[in-house]
Amino acid sequence: MAEERELAQQTQEKFQFYAVGLAFTVLAASVQTASFAGPVMARVLELVAWASLLLAGLTGLSRIEWEPFLRVKMALKDEFEEKIARLQHEQRAGVRQVFVVQTQQNEPIEQSIHRNQGYVEKLSGLINKLDRKSKNKYSVFKVSLFFGLACLVGARAYAPVQDIVRELCN
Repeated sequence: MAEERELAQQTQEKFQFYAVGLAFTVLAASVQTASFAGPVMARVLELVAWASLLLAGLTGLSRIEWEPFLRVKMALKDEFEEKIARLQHEQRAGVRQVFVVQTQQNEPIEQSIHRNQGYVEKLSGLINKLDRKSKNKYSVFKVSLFFGLACLVGARAYAPVQDIVRELCN
């Protein structure tokens, strides 16, 4: 099960890098091969495509940049939850005091459980906030990438389609 989860995560990471690379690659290629001699509408679509692809690339990079921070917070939350489970097990076994390394003192086990639950609650709020931001960034990335590609295709196809329609109508 853990291997499948790890494989899924690796696949997702590779896709993220590929998609961000695609946005910047298409942007660079379109800038290098642009021709502004055609119709005004084609030129406008080309510029809109560039802006959209740039937005997609930068949003994707930002999402990749913050992903490790989110994962570290999730791992830290898991560690606190495991510690709480251990403390609760010890409490059921009759332990009343635990030694706290940070303070170098014993404290009641209930207090230790409560303190660690507070950490979990704080981390849960932060994780939810970061996860929402990540999902929003992914939505912006996806929409910007597809909109940019559509505008680019429209810009490059505008003049040829206009010529074909003109020929068919004559």
